[in-house]
Amino acid sequence: MSIEALKQLIPPPVAPLEVGEEASWQRTEHRLDTQLPNDYKSYIDTYGTGYFGPEDFSFLWPLNPFSATLSFFRFQRLLLEAYEECRLSTPHECPFATWPVAGGLLSWGRTDNGDTLCWLTENEPDRWTTIVYDSKFIEYERFSLSMTEFLVEWLRGSITPCMFPHFSCQVSFFSCS
Repeated sequence: MSIEALKQLIPPPVAPLEVGEEASWQRTEHRLDTQLPNDYKSYIDTYGTGYFGPEDFSFLWPLNPFSATLSFFRFQRLLLEAYEECRLSTPHECPFATWPVAGGLLSWGRTDNGDTLCWLTENEPDRWTTIVYDSKFIEYERFSLSMTEFLVEWLRGSITPCMFPHFSCQVSFFSCS
């Protein structure tokens, strides 16, 4: 499982912040009316709330349904409302529907540049792949990778979405709420 590879690359915090419990995950999935990918749930339970980036620079923030600050549901609504507006004006740049439409985009992360990381909710949740959109929803890249596979490959330097900066220093995980 890619969570193990991620833990080898970036050790998780000893006491992760805002992790889920079984009942919390059940409520979250009931609210969404879908199960979430198991690797995402393992990620949140292992790392909690925080970001990836070089020291003193927060870059990639995975969304957490148990965080008041980095709320999965709040960002989901805001980001996908903005996407739908762009989709109406430039449908060729925004070819995907949004959740809860089957096969629609469901966001799982964001960057400090305003980029959005989403699942393309085709198939079963554990087979969802990643779409990365720039901040204006003009440019996107599709990766046939789960959330944690994407993080592992990005941290290894195997992939760099065109809208991401190239870091010449060590990227780490920093807990915060």
